[in-house]
Amino acid sequence: AEEIGMVADNVGVAGANTTALQDYLDAATGGARVELGKGSYFINATIVVENDNITIAGQGVGDSGLVATGADGVGGILVRPTTSAAQAVTSGDVGANTLEIVGHNLEDGDVVLSGDTAVAGVAANTIYYVTETDADNIQLYATQRDYETSSPLSITSATTTDLTLAKVGDNNRNFQMSDMSLFKNAAGGATNSTGMRVVRALNPVLSNFSISGFVSALDIEGGQGHAVDNFR
Repeated sequence: AEEIGMVADNVGVAGANTTALQDYLDAATGGARVELGKGSYFINATIVVENDNITIAGQGVGDSGLVATGADGVGGILVRPTTSAAQAVTSGDVGANTLEIVGHNLEDGDVVLSGDTAVAGVAANTIYYVTETDADNIQLYATQRDYETSSPLSITSATTTDLTLAKVGDNNRNFQMSDMSLFKNAAGGATNSTGMRVVRALNPVLSNFSISGFVSALDIEGGQGHAVDNFR
C-alpha cells in the first residue's frame, strides 16, 4: 500500500487531500493500492479513476472514509476508462437538442467526458452518452437509461464557447474498493450528486463498503462482471 500524504479528520485540507489522491491515481500503474488509515479524509472534488487494476481500501466501514465536501452536483468517485483528445463543440441547436462538432469521430452508444466549463446545459467534467445525428452533429444523454429511452439532454444555448467533449475508451479493468465508507457532507449539498459512478468497467469489486448522503449512492453503467459484497 502507498502512503500519499493525505491527512485525516481535518476538513480544511480537503483540497490538498483531493490533489494528493488524484495525482497518485493519475500516475498509478496496474496493481497500485491506496490504503487509508483510520479517520475521515475530506475531498472537495470528484475523484476520477481511469487506470486499470487500482485498489482503494480502508480499515473498515466504521473506521475509514472519504467525505465529499464539494458543491451541489459534485459526486464522490468516478471510475471510467481513459479518454481520447477533446473535441471542440462549435454550436448548439436548442430546438433539436443537438451539438455541432465538425467532423466528429463519435458513434451511437459512445461515451464522452465534458471539459472543465459548463456550457449550454452541459455540466463540467461529466460523463454523457452519445447518438450521432449526422457527420457534424450529436445528441447527449445524461445516463444510459436516458440513451435507451431516447431522452436527450436539453441544450439551452446556441453559444458553446469553451465546451469540449472527449471520447471515453472501451473499458476500465479490475477496480476494487473495500473496507471503507463514502459520505457526502451535508454542508456541501447533495443535489444531483452520485456517490460512485462506474462507467464501462470490467470486473469492478466493491466489498464491505458504505455510501451515504448522496442523492444517488451507486450507479454502474455498461461493462460487465461487477461484484458487490456487503454494500450498504
